[in-house]
Amino acid sequence: MPKKYRVQLYWQGRQASVSQMADELWEFTASLGELEPRLARLRPFTREDELLQPLTGPQHAEAVLTHWEVRWRTGAVERASYKPGLVLDRLEDPPVRVELVTGIEALAGLEGVWVPNRLEVLVRDDAGDDLVRPDVLLGVLRAGVRVFEPDWGFVAVDGDPVPPAPLFSKGRPEAAWVVYLSREYPADRVAVRDPSAVYAVGDLGSIVLAHPELPAPGTGSQREAVAKVEEALRAAGIAA
Repeated sequence: MPKKYRVQLYWQGRQASVSQMADELWEFTASLGELEPRLARLRPFTREDELLQPLTGPQHAEAVLTHWEVRWRTGAVERASYKPGLVLDRLEDPPVRVELVTGIEALAGLEGVWVPNRLEVLVRDDAGDDLVRPDVLLGVLRAGVRVFEPDWGFVAVDGDPVPPAPLFSKGRPEAAWVVYLSREYPADRVAVRDPSAVYAVGDLGSIVLAHPELPAPGTGSQREAVAKVEEALRAAGIAA
């Protein structure tokens, strides 16, 4: 069974209009198309599993967001968030799947409860040599960081680490092949050794790269490198 690579980003408590969120969705998908032309073919879909045409601009993105509006309550307060998805080629086991949860504002009275907005991009390891490359996965991460300015995130083989569950997690960074840390976290305190490295993502935050090669389950040198990154994150007071 093919494994998947996961790009996962989290951010909390932002106020934005639907049009602003649509601009972000469009900017992100357009960035993916510039990163790798095949990703320009990502297609949104409906609740009825009807594949739509690739996004053509912010207005199209806003229509998709509105279609995927989710209404929910905290006490007597009714809220709305949005959960659109995009796939490459097909709905069932697509080579690439993008899911976005956005529109969740800071929740008064629920401080300390982790209810994040999040972006996840899953890439199957048989998606093709044009997509299954370290530079492409890192490019997807950087595109998400530039557009959504998340608090933290990671790139890894799906399930290692297991993505933390909203409400039931402390919402702290997890060690992985690649860890993204916003300026909220003291990345200058993260001490790693070769082949691991820490470098800046513009003025937004930092990336901690455990190992330069694609992650592979069971690879001893990579697991050792990720374990050392976890130690460094804990020593810096970052990891849970």
